[in-house]
Amino acid sequence: MPSAEELKLLKTIIGNIAHDLRTPLATLNLGASAYEKLLPTISQVTAGELPSERLSAQTIQQLEGLSKINDNMQKAVRLACHSLELMLINVNANAINPKDFILCSIQENIADMLCNYPLHEDEKELIEWDQHTDFAYSGNNTLTKHMLFNLLKNALYAVKSSNNETPKVIITVQPGIEHNILKFKDTGCGITKENIDKIFDPYYSTRTAGNGLGLPFCRRVMRAYNGRIECFSREQQYTEFQLRFPAVQINHD
Repeated sequence: MPSAEELKLLKTIIGNIAHDLRTPLATLNLGASAYEKLLPTISQVTAGELPSERLSAQTIQQLEGLSKINDNMQKAVRLACHSLELMLINVNANAINPKDFILCSIQENIADMLCNYPLHEDEKELIEWDQHTDFAYSGNNTLTKHMLFNLLKNALYAVKSSNNETPKVIITVQPGIEHNILKFKDTGCGITKENIDKIFDPYYSTRTAGNGLGLPFCRRVMRAYNGRIECFSREQQYTEFQLRFPAVQINHD
């Protein structure tokens, strides 16, 4: 475990790196957007704006390939920006201020997360989402979106790392009297008994590319919401994160 001084230095380094990378990532994103507007993509053929008979099959195939490259680049930039924002919030002690909390809709947060997360087509098919139940909570939409981003990223990694023949990521909304519960369940590789007690520790990760900041961030946010996050898992079967939000009274007057 790093010492207090080492952690302080590490936070400073992470903060500086994150700040330095935000500008080039923003430039890449702008470039991708401009590229998309300038490129006569296959969508124009589909919309009837560009007659398909005027293009060869090879040209259409090339345009489709360029469109996919551009789409993947934008997705990668969005995911990288999320990681940087997560780092900056983690190193900033004042980033989570309950005075800034407002009444939020968990369904709107889920919809926003799924709309903005860089999902591939095959990943979209893995997700089951309860769209008909909602609850309100006192919090911050941006913080919750980053929290849901992280849980979805972990869940997708887990199902892709397993041998489950029917991989699924199931998002469930469960209103209650004292607490409203959001459940993230994946039918992936599960978490070992040795690791499950460590997953919320800062900088602890079992993944080679992990930084160990995501789940501690989720716990920090849920505590700021006066709620909690719990993990239940069985190896080679499933992992489920339960986020318990305090129920709030809504004045309809």
